[in-house]
Amino acid sequence: MMQWSKVSVALACLLGVACPWSRAEKSWENVHYSAGTILFGNRHLAFTAEGQPALVFGSARGKFMGFAVNERGSLTISSVVDNPNAEIDRAALNFSPAGLPAVAYYDDDDEYTKFAAFNGREWEFSTVREANNFSAPIFRNDGTPLLALSDSSEIQLATKSAAGWDLAGTGVSGWVEDLRWTSEGRLAMVSRFYDRDLSYSVHNGVSWASSRIDEDTRGAALAFAPSGSPAVSYLKSGGIYFATMEGGEWRVSEIEGRTNPGFADNRATALLFTLEGLPLVCYKKDGRLKSAVLNGDEWLIQTVDRDREGQRVQGPSLAMNGDGNPVVAYGVGETGLGLAVLAVPVEIQAIETSVSGLTLHFSAAPEMTGWQIEESEDLVTFRPVQEGRAIVTELSPGRYQAELALAEFNEKQFLRVVR
Repeated sequence: MMQWSKVSVALACLLGVACPWSRAEKSWENVHYSAGTILFGNRHLAFTAEGQPALVFGSARGKFMGFAVNERGSLTISSVVDNPNAEIDRAALNFSPAGLPAVAYYDDDDEYTKFAAFNGREWEFSTVREANNFSAPIFRNDGTPLLALSDSSEIQLATKSAAGWDLAGTGVSGWVEDLRWTSEGRLAMVSRFYDRDLSYSVHNGVSWASSRIDEDTRGAALAFAPSGSPAVSYLKSGGIYFATMEGGEWRVSEIEGRTNPGFADNRATALLFTLEGLPLVCYKKDGRLKSAVLNGDEWLIQTVDRDREGQRVQGPSLAMNGDGNPVVAYGVGETGLGLAVLAVPVEIQAIETSVSGLTLHFSAAPEMTGWQIEESEDLVTFRPVQEGRAIVTELSPGRYQAELALAEFNEKQFLRVVR
């Protein structure tokens, strides 16, 4: 059986040779923005009704929380927080059925979980309760927001009403890690008990029923397979794991085992199912932000981005864009944001080299502006001629040209352009 190396796979794709889905037909393209840093939460990336990626972020000192929408490669940023003295280090984003953004966040200044919702003109703020653990907001069909939260005792479900927030106990103790709707329209969550036991709970219409998944865990994310079965990704003792429910029992598989003492160098995992119905997990481990796709019985792992001097990547969040391509948002150091899309590479028709750089001719305009050169396992991003964007010229319908200034280019390296 042929073994595909990272270099040979990408080269084969440029040559039009058929190759495995996760290794070659789709690859990650990333771009960095100097805007702020990711606020830790289980979800800080979502998509607008128009299909644009949006995220919530903060400053390194926690004095600012911003909402940003990516439009044609640039971020449109607006402030969210009403209290300029707030210390904010956690936030989670979602959109209402009306397409309006809403953010749950923790104000460390007064130790309350708060909620901000955009009404189409301005942000409206409310205080939920004193708690330091919460889920991303989700919505009923009528637009009513809900979130789960805890102060390390019983997890409560908070529902927004005209009078404020109504709280209801769940009977589940510990910290909520993720809250979702099942395919049948029931509330479901994953939570972690005090000794880090991981549990899955679903509301049956009357009460919450729970089942234990694993022990000594953290950083869990919940998603549902096309069949409706729940699936969970999580960290455990320096490794990355994935669990699915089959026949009423949880089946656990290892994505990557322990290589360093303690937990993986990340606080969370992110999980979704691709259009092909395959689970995709994103996580930080051994200095790299990685993705893993379960294709049959094998986890196929790719590097999304990696740590550089003074620039640690952290805090991944996954969502699907309007084209059905997974997108991950993450922090880059204390003042940077990263976005990466997993997509099919653009066909390169010609590469013209010169002393100053490259001119590319290709058949489709890229969705995002990340021009990358790969050599072995390392991913190096080179800046285009114009800061923040490549200079892209449409030569004729369906034919484009891009100019890039590169530090080095030789036959041992090759460029991949993805959209």
